[in-house]
Amino acid sequence: MRRWAFLLGVAVLFAGCGVNSGPSAPASLPKAASVQASLAANDPDMDAAIDKAKSTLNTFIDRLEHPKPREVFSIEGQFDAPDGSFERLWVDDVTFAAGAFTGTLRDKPAKIASIQQHGQVTVPRDHVTDWIILTSGKSEGGYTIDVLMERQGAPH
Repeated sequence: MRRWAFLLGVAVLFAGCGVNSGPSAPASLPKAASVQASLAANDPDMDAAIDKAKSTLNTFIDRLEHPKPREVFSIEGQFDAPDGSFERLWVDDVTFAAGAFTGTLRDKPAKIASIQQHGQVTVPRDHVTDWIILTSGKSEGGYTIDVLMERQGAPH
C-alpha cells in the first residue's frame, strides 16, 4: 500500500512540474510518473531496470494472454519525439498481437503532438521499457518504478 501511495505522490509532484503524467488510469492502478529522456542518458540503475523488464517480457505476455481474475496489465513504452529525444509513457488496458501492444495512453505527452493522453497507441515489443501487473493490491514488474521509489527513499 505504501508503494501505491508513493506512486500517487510522485505523479502529483511531476504533474505540477509539467512532466508527462496523468491520473487517467482506474484508481486500482498506480499513478507512476513517466520517465522522460530528461533523466540521465547514461543511468545504470534505470538501464538495468529496463533490461530486466525486457528480459522478463515473455512472462508478462504469457500472463496477459492467460489472465487471472482481477489482474490489470500496463506497459511503459518509449515514444520518439520530433526533436530526436524520447518519452517513456505508460499504456493501460493493453492487448498483444503481431509483435506489438495496443492500449490507452495513461500519460500526457510533453513533446509528442501526434499522440494524446487517453488515446489509443501501439507500442512495438522492442519499445517496451517496463511492465506491471496489478492484482488485489499487489504488483509484479514495475522495475523502473522501483528505481524511482528507491531514489525517493520510499519503501517498495
